[in-house]
Amino acid sequence: MTASATRRAILQMGAATGTVSAMGLLLAACGGSASGGPAAGEKVNTNPTGGGEVLWSIIGDQPQIDILQNQVFPDYKQEHPQVKLSITSDGSWNDHNTKLLAAMAAGTPPDVARIKDYWTADYFVKGSLAEIDPYVKADKIDLVARHGAARLVSTQQNNKVYALPFTTVTLNQFFNPDILREFGFVKGNDPTPPDTWNDRREMARKMTDHSRDRWGNMMYAYSTDQSTTTDFMQWVMQNGVEWMNKDLTKFTFNTPEGIETLQYLQDLIWKDQTTIPPGYNIQMPRETGKVAMWMGGSWNIPDFRKNPDMKFMTALNPEKKSRTLMLQANNVVLFKDGKQRDLAWTTMRHMNKDTSDLAFQNGAGYLPVVLSNFDKPPFSTDPAWQMVTKQAKRPDSKPYPIVTNYQEMMNVIGEELVAAYKNQKVAKDALADAARRAQDLLDAEVAKRK
Repeated sequence: MTASATRRAILQMGAATGTVSAMGLLLAACGGSASGGPAAGEKVNTNPTGGGEVLWSIIGDQPQIDILQNQVFPDYKQEHPQVKLSITSDGSWNDHNTKLLAAMAAGTPPDVARIKDYWTADYFVKGSLAEIDPYVKADKIDLVARHGAARLVSTQQNNKVYALPFTTVTLNQFFNPDILREFGFVKGNDPTPPDTWNDRREMARKMTDHSRDRWGNMMYAYSTDQSTTTDFMQWVMQNGVEWMNKDLTKFTFNTPEGIETLQYLQDLIWKDQTTIPPGYNIQMPRETGKVAMWMGGSWNIPDFRKNPDMKFMTALNPEKKSRTLMLQANNVVLFKDGKQRDLAWTTMRHMNKDTSDLAFQNGAGYLPVVLSNFDKPPFSTDPAWQMVTKQAKRPDSKPYPIVTNYQEMMNVIGEELVAAYKNQKVAKDALADAARRAQDLLDAEVAKRK
């Protein structure tokens, strides 16, 4: 079996029972290095002439693969005909993380991978990531000027660069303008989305009509993982809650304001009955005009635009004590055990070009990571994107607090939140259990820092 085939086999593995954790423990027991190649002082070749296959492993559906293959990399392939670029995608973030961990443990990682911002630290401490400072310096790329210092935080460890920005991910307030007009929520001819939490609750009540299967509101997710947790993080921060303390040793969301936030969301579902509940069978409510307001990803905008019957617009997040937006991110990385590091770097460098960033983010529905692209269409001209950009640039927008093993912490919090959303636990108990379970995991990570 070739090295490339071996990598594919590892990446296509399911969560083999015990394999990943056992191999991870073995690496820890062997004192896995927290530094990756190229080694200090090692020369890199940023313009290799040799050929080979470069394997990208991403998360995203087929349209995102098509954007990369058909819009981002055609000119790269013309310039590098000796390079075969293969792009594979996993079905979920949890699957993606599991398969990458297995591939790293086996020493057969892909050449380039798209990862969550908080995985950068996880993979770094396993000694799996290649430092890319030598490539950046050799190609004289000013990352701060290109991306801004704040966006680079999750790409660095110990003041060295181990990743490049790939996307900036946001959850935004969406609404159906026709439904708002139907109920008189307009100023002149312009629909007026909710400005505050109380507005959103009252508007949802008025626009709900169960006889027509019409709902005032829809939650972002009811999945027992980081999707549900991230959505709640944004809501709770709007209520003035700090998610973690400054030294990242304690979760601090289990407060009266945190309980109030979860109670508010739970009441939208069960007390007010204005929000589509977990497990309710309704097909494509946003696309068919069955829901007036919803929280959704900016990545939905391109697909919504393709549907001429789809009615939607974005708005600033409703305010409680702030309108906080969680600025999430995806990065791309090289691996220490990658067999084609120099060649793989040329594909990452190409992805980091202004034109590549603009093509991918426009098609895939993310904010640009190259600052200059904010002033280019569609981000500067499309009304929905203009509002997303305005929200992201607000001073109350915040990045993730990031610690190692964050994925598991986010998942256990999500399990407890879903229990509340299903009305299986009262808000106070669900939040207390979420904080306790997450803190147990965090304590184990904090102990490793000592």
